Amino acid sequence: MDGGVTGYTQWLSSTSRIHLADSTIRVLQSPRLAGAIRTYDLCEVVTNLARYVRELSAVDVISQETMFDCLVRARECPFRRIEEMRRAAPGLVLRASLSAATCLGASSAPRGVLTITAAELVRSGIDIIRICDPFNDLDRIVAAVTAASLSDAVVEGAVCLDGALHPNLPGAVSAAVAVAAGLERHGAHVLVIEDRIGALRPVSAYALVRAIRREVSLPLCVRIVESSGYGLASLLSAIEAGAVGADTALPTVAGPGHELDGVVLTNAIHDTERRPETGLPGLVMMDEHIRALCSQLGGWKGFDRPPPDAPDRGITPAFLAEVTDRTIDSRTVSQDQALAACEAAWRALGQPAWVSPARQSLVELAVRMIESGEAGGILLDRARVDDPQGLLDSVGSLRDGGFPESPTAEVDPRSRKELLEVLWGDRAKELRRHQEQFGDLEMIPARACFLGIGPGDEFQLVVDGEVRRIQVLAVDAESGEATVEIDGEQVQIPALSGSP
Repeated sequence: MDGGVTGYTQWLSSTSRIHLADSTIRVLQSPRLAGAIRTYDLCEVVTNLARYVRELSAVDVISQETMFDCLVRARECPFRRIEEMRRAAPGLVLRASLSAATCLGASSAPRGVLTITAAELVRSGIDIIRICDPFNDLDRIVAAVTAASLSDAVVEGAVCLDGALHPNLPGAVSAAVAVAAGLERHGAHVLVIEDRIGALRPVSAYALVRAIRREVSLPLCVRIVESSGYGLASLLSAIEAGAVGADTALPTVAGPGHELDGVVLTNAIHDTERRPETGLPGLVMMDEHIRALCSQLGGWKGFDRPPPDAPDRGITPAFLAEVTDRTIDSRTVSQDQALAACEAAWRALGQPAWVSPARQSLVELAVRMIESGEAGGILLDRARVDDPQGLLDSVGSLRDGGFPESPTAEVDPRSRKELLEVLWGDRAKELRRHQEQFGDLEMIPARACFLGIGPGDEFQLVVDGEVRRIQVLAVDAESGEATVEIDGEQVQIPALSGSP
């Protein structure tokens, strides 16, 4: 508000206190919540965030994975979801995360589509766009950063700790510094270290942040995904070395596979000069709200823990080493790419996240990590990936650069509907058919969809372009008829034909 992109970056660097960015809203849209959350409830969450923890530097509200979940699970338009959250909390800084490697959508899309998507995100209400690439391919990152910067958003460029940039490998620190310097030269406004595989140890976190800070003048933030048990220690080391921001989540949704607990971090540094502006009471109140919401929707599913016989039934380091060696033999996949695919799949969500027979464990982890951009690239045909050899065949069929040639290179979407169809194809067409049949249902509470609409429920519907406010007064349990109030006028709603 005070100075646009320049003012925001100066603000990030101007205080000794650590800036917290909260990822709870993005995490809530993941499949770990038993019932698909809806925009209505997310708007309530951002409203409370603006009320109780308004000192947050940013709120991470969506990524390309959660955009897909919004479209498929909740049957909502992801851009409309952002618009409603912006309307509910105009004072919050909203952030979207995109991958330069997988571009967007269900298949590889041309770079021009990223420019259009970034512009649409900003029109919807996004203030910050974070760009990352699991292989740290500077050409690809630069193209994505340039595309995002055309939208007038704050652009965060991420250095991903994966593959060749694993901190324990020789030359990794100097390679990370080179990527960071390239991001600064090509227009990124903020630099981010993304550790999505639990690679950072406290000592390597300190050394890496110090090395980048010596060469790069951009404000530096850190995102550490907890998977190894020492994520907090690594984050504290990064803060001590000069990081100005950290990604956290509220305790209910924090933990393995996601960001660190913001309450724990705040407690750990509350008596130091780096303590965040965000107060503990507000974070605790928000967590109680999130816990109640998750309970209404069937609960928050934790990651499975390996049983005692996991080494016999699940992924083992020896088995992964064999798969890695076989993948490296492929002529179209570099050693770094193979290491990224296998190591990220093993580490990112716990070791292992799912413990089933060895083949299924490998496939589930690798498919999830590769499709989401965590390990780079998109599997060409998921149906082929039914065993380790199928995985190797799919990875081996990817062209150099991590993702297949786009089948939509000539497409130039002119509208939001066209953009959704370019990105998600038939899934977007299904959404359009659903909207034509039932209307826009973004403002119906998730609880009502999950448990059924009942007396006392209030929500909004968009009918012929007009917003109608509806309150359910009574429902006849036998007939299914309901008495509702629509914009202050009582109306009887008959039951659907054939059933209550």
